[in-house]
Amino acid sequence: MNSQLKYYSSSILVPVVGFLILAAPVNSQVPHGMTESTNMRMGGTNYIVGTVFWPSGAPVNRRMGIRLQSPIAGDFITTTTTEGQFIIGGLPEGLYSVVIDREDEFEPVSESVEILKSVDLPKKAYSIMIRLRERTQAGAKAKKPAVISAANAGVTKPALDLFDKAKESAKAKDYSQAIKLLALAIAEYPNFINAYNEMGVQYLRLNEL
Repeated sequence: MNSQLKYYSSSILVPVVGFLILAAPVNSQVPHGMTESTNMRMGGTNYIVGTVFWPSGAPVNRRMGIRLQSPIAGDFITTTTTEGQFIIGGLPEGLYSVVIDREDEFEPVSESVEILKSVDLPKKAYSIMIRLRERTQAGAKAKKPAVISAANAGVTKPALDLFDKAKESAKAKDYSQAIKLLALAIAEYPNFINAYNEMGVQYLRLNEL
């Protein structure tokens, strides 16, 4: 569940059900033991300090891609440390989203952080915690896209089916049958460049240049 984070002058902790645990301003220095992983150099002085956890609750122990989205400045990419930590600095006031969506085995995560302007504390660090969830089997299947060669764009389905059958015949070393099927594919779609190329390959295999 996405949660929007707001800075409160009383510095209270805000418990949230879901991935986001707290968002509270800390002192103006980067927390002890951590170094700034990415400075966005957007003219701001604020930080987002985060830790990513495995579904088990342990911090991740390898680098993991983090994407920061800003409606004004666009997307920025950084990574966690091998302890699952990250710091993104140089942020002005505004609304940001911290996104992890390139991990095939885990569900995409997006957490919102709103940095508000403050005269009393112009340099703030907002702390977030993100716990990953394993991707469901249905989600994994939905994520996998079909691969279509750009060279085959526009080719009719009957021609593509004949082309695929021809390649199966070629794998079985029935090169003559492959040529016949490719000829049918070309008859179905005369501008089928890949079929012409594949036919040339089969003629070479038969030494029939």
